[in-house]
Amino acid sequence: MKSFNKIILILMLTSLPLLGFAQKGGDKDSFDNDHQGIEVVINGEKVSVLNLPQDGVVEVFNILGSKMTTFVVNNGVCSSRVNLPKGYYILKSDNITKKIVVK
Repeated sequence: MKSFNKIILILMLTSLPLLGFAQKGGDKDSFDNDHQGIEVVINGEKVSVLNLPQDGVVEVFNILGSKMTTFVVNNGVCSSRVNLPKGYYILKSDNITKKIVVK
């Protein structure tokens, strides 16, 4: 009986990815959509974020979730000198997020 329970448990655990974890095709998140028109330009140590829809603050997080720096947005544009090491980063401004890669 114990071996039967183990087999059932293994079958249940291996079939979990197949049961209801698929995303629906029509649902789109505001995460990193190109139609937002937001452009990120990295030139050496200078990071510029263009075409933001509103003024506010842009926060830069590393892939582990630690806040690296913060930019102030004026007239939809922010530009700042910052030393970001190579890696993946997430820029967040209010309800908009954008993924970037520093090479």
